[in-house]
Amino acid sequence: MGQCRKKKGDEDPDAAHQLIPCDVCHRCFARDRLETHMRVCENKRPQRKIFDMSQYRAKGTDLEEFMKTNSRSKTPELKKNNWRQKHEAFIQTMRQGRGSVPPQSGLNLNSEYVSCPHCGRRFAPGPAERHIPKCQNIKSRPPPPKQPHSGCTINFVVNSIRCVISHRAAVNRQAAQIHVHYQH
Repeated sequence: MGQCRKKKGDEDPDAAHQLIPCDVCHRCFARDRLETHMRVCENKRPQRKIFDMSQYRAKGTDLEEFMKTNSRSKTPELKKNNWRQKHEAFIQTMRQGRGSVPPQSGLNLNSEYVSCPHCGRRFAPGPAERHIPKCQNIKSRPPPPKQPHSGCTINFVVNSIRCVISHRAAVNRQAAQIHVHYQH
């Protein structure tokens, strides 16, 4: 950790170009820049501890026993970054939705997801537990009954339009007759 690599083409072990590691952060700097960096690095290094009001309030109460002593871990777990796999799955889903690509059953399926047996969509375990019973209920419902007069509405509108047109035509004929009558 204390070794500093030389730049390519830097074969001359000149003292001015020699890199020296910082005692605080162990990064490497040239001799003339190291002193300036160390002043900044030492000031930055001692970070204040984040104050947790909930722990302060819990002191001296029964709640203190149940509080986590170390609520913030010093080394957070890094989740596996599989953005590319998620992106490809998203693109595949979008293409399937448009109907341009037939659905593929076993290609690049996320093992964490659960397929709905009714609609074929995939969900994380928690949402799948909520979705599957609802989807089962929706899929098992009988289709809604047909409206008994669904065609009547359209026929009514068409007949109304015909009536208005014929009425206007009759009014126009009467107006034309009156106009002709007054001209003679």
